[in-house]
Amino acid sequence: MSSERLLAVVVLVASCSVDTDGYRNRLYLCDVTSSDTAACGASFGCYGAARQLGAPDFCAPACDSGTPAPAGEVCTESSLLARCDPAASGGCPAGMNCIRTDLLGDEGVCLPISPCSKNGDCVDPVRSECFSTEMSGIYTRRPDLKTDHLFCEQAGCLAHQEACAPGTSCLPTQLGQGLPDVCTPNCDAKGRCPPNFICSSKFLPSVVNAFCIPGLLGFRCSSNLECVIGQCQAPAGESKKLCSTGCQADADCVPYDNANFFFPAVFSCVGGQCLSPSSFIVEFCKIGHAAADCEAGMDCAPIIPNLPAGLGLCVSPCANGSCPARGGFSQSCVTTASAGPVCIIGVFGIPCTNTDTCVGGLTCRQIVNELPAKLCTTTCATHADCQANRHVGADGYCVSVAFPGEPGVCAPKGENGARCTVDVQCKSGSCSVSGNTGTCVPAGG
Repeated sequence: MSSERLLAVVVLVASCSVDTDGYRNRLYLCDVTSSDTAACGASFGCYGAARQLGAPDFCAPACDSGTPAPAGEVCTESSLLARCDPAASGGCPAGMNCIRTDLLGDEGVCLPISPCSKNGDCVDPVRSECFSTEMSGIYTRRPDLKTDHLFCEQAGCLAHQEACAPGTSCLPTQLGQGLPDVCTPNCDAKGRCPPNFICSSKFLPSVVNAFCIPGLLGFRCSSNLECVIGQCQAPAGESKKLCSTGCQADADCVPYDNANFFFPAVFSCVGGQCLSPSSFIVEFCKIGHAAADCEAGMDCAPIIPNLPAGLGLCVSPCANGSCPARGGFSQSCVTTASAGPVCIIGVFGIPCTNTDTCVGGLTCRQIVNELPAKLCTTTCATHADCQANRHVGADGYCVSVAFPGEPGVCAPKGENGARCTVDVQCKSGSCSVSGNTGTCVPAGG
């Protein structure tokens, strides 16, 4: 008998013999693509969200996310999964292992996947890198993270120009170079992802082929199981939830800073939670779809350069020139060409009228002597002073160094196409000057 027919027989036998009281003690296989919705038996469904991680589809009790799950279980993607402790032995049905779902605490779920702690544990020649490598590369200042009992994934898709396995996509190709060079699972037709992942449709509504991204600190979420770091909680005064963790001081949050994504994430301790202004500034939306993508009272506008066509950010209009705090962060009223006066958290480079609207210890200062405009910034004597300030970073330069006689404050570097006179004013490090004017161009351009 061929292996395909043998598997079909196993699945058929399993689907006819699911025991409601004994499902924890045995693994029943199924096929999530099958049209037979009753294959797993009454009150059961076929869980296939972990297929992209190399797991077979299996039968699991159906559940409603709006109803509390029984003790020792968790409801995810309309299926009940058994909870487990990755620090303890056993605890999962035969054929399953405890896969960690929190790098800070001992929480996990039972899945039919071989766990890994290091790359050497991954024997599959395709999925040859342990998820621990990706997480350790992102959180370099948290060597104490718990990275055991994770899963294997395919790596090197960009560096090797290697096609990802079906059902997965190359993460740096999707979100930009600088991200971990791994193949990430795709979301299914209902926007579902494996544990530890969040579907991109929650923060990139314009993407046609949605993909899953690890639930890092500060990312939008709907359940704890999506957060690989921390818990899914709503900050004080906010309706949307974020992956966050507790804190007592800013120093507790510094290790989570991340500059590898579209917009740098710098964390501060706000209301006892590690939060980043980026979580509230970078709320992507489709132009013309504010009602569906943004909170009530907000509009969708392309207020920053280089956004993909048809994509904007959710912004709220200023009320008589002032703005309320957002997520515990002060906001400045900024006049934009596309949306008029809107509220934006006072991070580095945002126009301001007073220091009260700036965050992260930044102050409202004049950048050029002859111009009255002010930005949220900090003082400096060298370019290194700007880059060493975590709230400024690599995209800032010291004005007085580039232009002697001007204020000793940090200014933001420009994107390609921005006006410039010297190279240090450009993120690319290259300013093409013709006559009295210049433009930031790609490196080497």
